[in-house]
Amino acid sequence: MRARGTIALVLLFALGACVSTASANPLSMTFTESRANVGVQLSDEALFEAPDTAPLNAQIDPGSGAISGGVLTVPQFSTHITEPLNADVTVDFEIGVITGSFNQATGALTLKGEAGGTLTSEGKECTVTTTPSILELSTAGSNGGTSPRSGVAFAGGLGGAGAIAGQWADMDATPTIPGEGIAVCETVDERIEGPGGIWLDQKGTVAPPPPPPPPPAVCVVPKTAGMKLKAAKKKIRAAGCTVGKVRKPKGLKGKGLVVKSSNPAAGATKPANAKVHLKLGPKSQ
Repeated sequence: MRARGTIALVLLFALGACVSTASANPLSMTFTESRANVGVQLSDEALFEAPDTAPLNAQIDPGSGAISGGVLTVPQFSTHITEPLNADVTVDFEIGVITGSFNQATGALTLKGEAGGTLTSEGKECTVTTTPSILELSTAGSNGGTSPRSGVAFAGGLGGAGAIAGQWADMDATPTIPGEGIAVCETVDERIEGPGGIWLDQKGTVAPPPPPPPPPAVCVVPKTAGMKLKAAKKKIRAAGCTVGKVRKPKGLKGKGLVVKSSNPAAGATKPANAKVHLKLGPKSQ
């Protein structure tokens, strides 16, 4: 059986005790990746991939950091058994209540609950459980196996990046209805039995990309032909350019002269503060 279908069952937490939430605040987290090590069934296999996520909603006491009333919603998985049976398998999660604690100073997070779930194949159901039945995941834990992954403290708070992991000593699959689906459940049991563990990762809030840099400042040479020199200079500077050399015809005074042409020509795009040279001449009659 492929890994991602069967072993995601360990994510099914059902809590045995309820803590008062009178002074608690809402808590929301989203695990974006999950990996597990289970028997011969899988080794560091991804249980779900983007865009699937496992959101956790709970209550947290702002003073003590106690977590209560947690519900972890894990995506449904489908896989296929090839040996010794040839059958499709669907895994449904029955999420219960989760408790735990969070230490704001250290970023340490612990979540725990009773693990359990239902696997369906060819109309037959198997109940999957772990030993011990209460599974604890923490930032100090590891999911063991041949490719262990360790927890990571939520140093930036529960809205930031971090990971939790935990282990169990054994995992079993038994028929939900005694006497039905024995062959399927025994096959699953053989693949998932023995020590194992699971790892959940939250990437944290992704910062928005920085705004694109402003377009480079440029000089777009304005049209100045026919304008008097004073007005032409003002227009050139407003366009991000600098007035360069001004050529006047010999024998003529500045009065009555207008711009005849510019270099670069009107419409040219140059680096900011580029010089624009002007040629003056008498205004056409």
